[in-house]
Amino acid sequence: MLLGWSGIVAMAVAIGIAWASGAGWSDAAAALAPIWGKVMLVDLTVGLVLVAAWIGWRESSPRNAVVWWVFLVVGGNLTTAVYVVVAARRSSNVTELLTGTR
Repeated sequence: MLLGWSGIVAMAVAIGIAWASGAGWSDAAAALAPIWGKVMLVDLTVGLVLVAAWIGWRESSPRNAVVWWVFLVVGGNLTTAVYVVVAARRSSNVTELLTGTR
């Protein structure tokens, strides 16, 4: 759970700094111009799809999974960290954390 909270704090601070500096879509476009920017985008997308699949597997309600997916698309890995913390709090052991209550 500490790792999840660390991710939440790190992402919130990074997003706050970016917003405070006035970084917008033009800065994002500039970051994606080099090839490594594109590679990072592919890496992020693959990671989010894998997390979305895990959430879909773990959640017993399709409606809950869809709500988490929407937050995942909007919030990226900040949502991943929040989900890990929420799932850890709802779980009684590591197996339940990873698989849900199936």
